Amino acid sequence: MHRILLVLVVLLLAACGPTVAESPTQSGLWRVRHDVERAEWDFQSRLWKPEWKKLRGLPETVRINGGRGTVELPPEWVDFLDRINTPDAQRYLRKLQSGWLNYGPFPKMEQLTFGGNYVHVTHIDGNRAYIKTFNIADPPPVGRLPYTEEPDPLIQTFSVVYTDGSWEMETPVGMAYTLILANPEDGPLWIDIENLIR
Repeated sequence: MHRILLVLVVLLLAACGPTVAESPTQSGLWRVRHDVERAEWDFQSRLWKPEWKKLRGLPETVRINGGRGTVELPPEWVDFLDRINTPDAQRYLRKLQSGWLNYGPFPKMEQLTFGGNYVHVTHIDGNRAYIKTFNIADPPPVGRLPYTEEPDPLIQTFSVVYTDGSWEMETPVGMAYTLILANPEDGPLWIDIENLIR
């Protein structure tokens, strides 16, 4: 009798007591937050900063850390970038201060992404969400164009934020695709977890 009572008490405590929920895996697709979702910008468009109020729109960039900050595309990666973009987008991505090319000249691009895109997180350590990347030491992918079959989290779409806090997942010349790229000597690249949402 005591044994049955003890088993019932244990079962009751297990059913009613605090439980540890299975935590969802931290790896997988995470979305890059828009300005209006980021404390860094006081949950409003970055265009509210006094020095930027005169502008109509700005690229909604988010820094990728862990590398040199820039990557110089070898010819085969320039060919790949051109293949996935329209001629107008190709010209836009080569303009200095366009958002992805800030410390040029082309083909020296920044290691960053844009609000609204998805990245593939491999693991999280503290505030660092480590992400999958292309590496320029490897050949570019063959035969697949972005968003023709399924989204590829290594190919990003340019996004622009406007004064009213709205945004578009394209440039003034239409869709433009960028890449999450690592240099051969870079360590694992990461994004601050505060800039991502599940």
